[in-house]
Amino acid sequence: LRVVNSGNDKLVKVKFSPNGIYIATVNDKGTVYIWNLASNKLNKQIGGNQFKVINVSYSKDGNKIAVRGVDGRIQIWFLKSNKVFRIFK
Repeated sequence: LRVVNSGNDKLVKVKFSPNGIYIATVNDKGTVYIWNLASNKLNKQIGGNQFKVINVSYSKDGNKIAVRGVDGRIQIWFLKSNKVFRIFK
C-alpha cells in the first residue's frame, strides 16, 4: 500500500502500469504525475499550464505512457528515459 501526495489538488484519474512499476495520477488542473511505486518517488510530471491533460494510458508492456490534452494532442513518452517518443496533433 502506498500514499501518493497530491497536495491540495483533486485527483480525477489514477492508472496503474501493467508491469506494476508505475502509477499515473491526473489532477483537476490537467497535470499528470507519474510515480515509481518501488522507490515511491516522482518519475515525471507532464502537462499543466501549457498542456492540460484529460486522459492517460499505458502501453501493454508498461514502458510508455500516452497522455491526451484538452486540445486533442496526444504525447507518447518513454517512462525510463522521460523522453517524448511521438506527438500527434
